[in-house]
Amino acid sequence: MNRYRFDGVDIDWEFPTANDRGGRPEDYKNQVEFMNRLRSRMKDVKKGVSMVIPTTHRYLKGFDLKSLEPHVDWFNLMSYDLHGSWDIIDKSMGPWVNSHTNMTEIQTALDHLWRNDISPTKVTMGVSFYGRSFTLTDPNCHDPGCRVSSGGNPGECSNNVGVLHHEEIERIIRQNNLQPTLHPEHAVKTVSWGNQWVSFDDADTWRLKGNIARGQCINSFAVRALNHENDKETNIEALSLALDHKQMEAPNFSTTRQQGNVWRKPAPQQCRWSSCFEGCPVGFKEVREEGQKDIMTDKDICRDQYGSLGFAQFC
Repeated sequence: MNRYRFDGVDIDWEFPTANDRGGRPEDYKNQVEFMNRLRSRMKDVKKGVSMVIPTTHRYLKGFDLKSLEPHVDWFNLMSYDLHGSWDIIDKSMGPWVNSHTNMTEIQTALDHLWRNDISPTKVTMGVSFYGRSFTLTDPNCHDPGCRVSSGGNPGECSNNVGVLHHEEIERIIRQNNLQPTLHPEHAVKTVSWGNQWVSFDDADTWRLKGNIARGQCINSFAVRALNHENDKETNIEALSLALDHKQMEAPNFSTTRQQGNVWRKPAPQQCRWSSCFEGCPVGFKEVREEGQKDIMTDKDICRDQYGSLGFAQFC
């Protein structure tokens, strides 16, 4: 983490207690214990901890949110992928058209957080730079609730059934002279052509979502994912404008040195403790006791309820 200048760890556990995702009932408590230990270790090395949480209630109820909150800097709420082609074989959902992001369902998840006294300052709302698509059983029935036969056709770039990047959706709209439908109560847009249907976000729906989120004191937003952005950065620009965020300047890598054809970043200039059982990472060296040959170590860092787990070196 120090070598590549990461400042924290994000845990994506999908999903504790959910038997359709390999979960077990005991994971409800196990996850809290895991996050407690991780948080303790990350505090020792001055690193942050965040955690992904779902929007779907049947998965969200498997998280002991109140017990988890002290062990995270923030929760990343997945306000996308609420629905997709996986619904087709799900007996509780079925083969019907549904938007992959829907503010009504997102609000249900937020209400669950507030009932558990989670601070809005610890909540980051996630948005996506892609949409989820379906193949309609009847091309003339393209409203939410219509029957579908499968995920939508793969895009030229995304090349994945049931997924279309925003750039691909925009191209389809232009080429077919389509008029998307805005669903203001759900803060999402949809469009259909032939037997294809997709839900997606843009500046209009991001503005609606942002206003609702900030009305509940949520001021942080996260994106999935940067590799879905185009080279013109149209999505991040639209999102920034919709949320009234100033567009960030590109980072300055002028201190980076080039050796041959390989770019190498300078080693971080800071002190840290090594991981238990491990020596100092690349770019660090051991620190010795003053006037002694012995390396500075600490066993308490590697101690838990079961006793010592070795020692860490000061680097």
